[in-house]
Amino acid sequence: MKTTNKNGRDPFKSDAQSLINLVKQHENSVRHETTESWKEIEKIVSQRKKRHSIKYVFAAAAILFLLITLPVYYFPATAPQQEGLSLALLEKNMDFSAVDTIVMITSGQTVWLDNDTELIYANDGSVEMQETAVIKSDGTQNSGQEPAEAWSEVIVPKGKRIALTLSDGTKLKVNSSSRVIYPNKFNKESREILVNGEIYIEVAHEPERPFFVKTNNMQVKVLGTTFNICSYKEDPFSSVVLVEGSVEVETQQTTTLLKPHQMLKYTENNLQVNEVDIHEYTSWINNMLYLQEREIGEVLERLSRYYGRNITYSKEVSLIPLSGKLDLRENLEESIEIICISLDLDYQTDESENIILTLKESPME
Repeated sequence: MKTTNKNGRDPFKSDAQSLINLVKQHENSVRHETTESWKEIEKIVSQRKKRHSIKYVFAAAAILFLLITLPVYYFPATAPQQEGLSLALLEKNMDFSAVDTIVMITSGQTVWLDNDTELIYANDGSVEMQETAVIKSDGTQNSGQEPAEAWSEVIVPKGKRIALTLSDGTKLKVNSSSRVIYPNKFNKESREILVNGEIYIEVAHEPERPFFVKTNNMQVKVLGTTFNICSYKEDPFSSVVLVEGSVEVETQQTTTLLKPHQMLKYTENNLQVNEVDIHEYTSWINNMLYLQEREIGEVLERLSRYYGRNITYSKEVSLIPLSGKLDLRENLEESIEIICISLDLDYQTDESENIILTLKESPME
């Protein structure tokens, strides 16, 4: 894992501080716990350059110690969320390249998690995680006195993924470069989470308690269904692909009811609903990419997030359509090699392991 910052700055610290300010405005009751958690993140990130050569030694020792002493990690239940989560918590863009480990902030603790960890919440809001989880706490775990409103946040950097089971039984798979904010325990009236990035979600069926997924530009209301939502702030469009059931998608312009195998594609000035092959948009959860006439620029952006590597290419290259199947269990170079052979492209890797794609030069006559 690499921890270098090419610009010589620490954008993650700036983003983290901005998020702290937002949290302070919206969640006064958990001000101290959240601030301390983010300070711990800032401390670790700021010290990476100084401790780069010894970090992995300590990490390995910590993992070994935790596996020997405690096979399953358990966090006590916290009080339920009483009010809706504010979208202000998603307002600030985050530089996911500044951190290379999954981070969970919950109840005054900051927890660093291994890739593909699964978090399982019980009905009372307590959470268990697999023995592969790596825990680092700032020492402010709650001891009897819980905040009035308790929620957690998961930050998933490039090249990582995580699975969540929420307190109502709803299951999520969270893709790379994503953030999810959720209450540790849902209230009795409704269920809602905030998302920046991409998730595949199977909502537990509770007709009397609707479920809301909120992003920076739309809201999806469901009673019990399975769908994929992709809403990265830096992307030109957001989308919802319905696998089964029904969802109601609300944007600034309109409210749209989707049927299974339909995709809603939304930009600031345009909204489209089309029939699609759902496997093309949900295959990432099985480490595959199925492609049907997809512009290569979009495919390369997905690969960049999935593997945590930078890929550069020209606009001319980005518009070339690609169809086929990519096995994401292979390394990135193998996927790029397949793409280049299929589309008659060349690629090279620079000293920073960035991949550069170009059109293949025609042989001279």
